This record gives sequence, structure tokens and C-alpha cells, in this order.
Amino acid sequence: MLSHNLLEFCEMPSDWEFWKNFCLSFLEKCDEIMVFKMEGWDKSRGVAEEIKFAEEKGIKVTYKDVD
Repeated sequence: MLSHNLLEFCEMPSDWEFWKNFCLSFLEKCDEIMVFKMEGWDKSRGVAEEIKFAEEKGIKVTYKDVD
């Protein structure tokens, strides 16, 4: 999600528990999410939780390879 970009401008927690409500409130408004398979994407708790949430809500999940 976009939350990591905010960390460049403000000092705040970077863990999933802090960002969970923020991220999922945006996600629930979406028709589709795109998961960019960047290095480490498959190890991210936040990405995994967002994918799970999307699947549970019937939101389309599309995966994109990154070169």
C-alpha cells in the first residue's frame, strides 16, 4: 500500500498493526488490487494480509512481475 511512502516524510511506526486499519479502509473501496512482485513481496506480512482481505471480500487480485 502507499503507507511506506509516508515514512519518508514523517517518523512513525512501520509495522502492520499500526497501518492495518489505514490500508484496509482503502482496500475495501477497490475493485482490484495489483501486487507487484518486487523483491521481498512474498515475505511481507502486510501484503499477505491485504491479499487475504481482498480474496475474502471478492476483490480481484492481479500479480505483476517486476523486471
